[in-house]
Amino acid sequence: MTDTFSLTAEELITLCSLTGVTALPGLSTSDVTTLDEEQRVTALATAFRSLAARGLVGDHRDESADRFIEAVRLAAVPAVRALVVREVDNSMSAVHLAAVPGQAVQQCWTADDIHEFSRFPQEDLYLRMLGAAGLLDGERGDPVPGEVKATGEVLARAGELAKSGDVAAAADLLATANPERNAMRRLVAAMAEPKVSVQVAVSYGRADGTVRTSEAAWLDGGPHGIWGRIIEAPDIAVDGPVEKSVEVTLSSLTAESLRDHLLGFLPQ
Repeated sequence: MTDTFSLTAEELITLCSLTGVTALPGLSTSDVTTLDEEQRVTALATAFRSLAARGLVGDHRDESADRFIEAVRLAAVPAVRALVVREVDNSMSAVHLAAVPGQAVQQCWTADDIHEFSRFPQEDLYLRMLGAAGLLDGERGDPVPGEVKATGEVLARAGELAKSGDVAAAADLLATANPERNAMRRLVAAMAEPKVSVQVAVSYGRADGTVRTSEAAWLDGGPHGIWGRIIEAPDIAVDGPVEKSVEVTLSSLTAESLRDHLLGFLPQ
């Protein structure tokens, strides 16, 4: 018996339909629903046969089937949910961590729609979150006093310029709203490095019926430091990009301060 399972998107959609799971992070039915009727039936029938051959459905389910189905259900409706999205030079990885008292599951998915589920002890949730965010290793530059402010659109354009090597143009674009030039220069230098961006969102229900949602998003510039923002609010939307016209304030952070913030995101 194993505590790690991998399924294709078609297999997972089929399993969810059989077990009453209505939604999972990272799982879209669009690849199936956009097929014509014959193709869709064929794809789901093939997925069902594959699940049956692995002993996860049908008359010959093995001992791992119930544990895996329980893991999928836990991922769908957890007490605590953490989503970590990390992008390195346009290559994205996503890790969904879901926990209830006494147990937890990690769900990862790739660009080719392979979903992997791994069960782990609930007390390891924090370390799993740090590992997925890349906060357990690597050297970073010292933090810089001051902040950098710009709209999402300006930040995106400055990043494009810095990445292309035009650091001066990126600095000029940010200069108008940012008299603190040292902080601005360090941010532009971080933008010019191989891009490592991270977003962590954590949510859980509280006893009073409200949902606490916290988000941290940052650019990891290695020797040029970490630049990001921390948002903690019960009603913040964390499932989309920053509005292009909304002003964003980026602060120079440390890996230690981020670890402290993420620990504070979790229920105590």
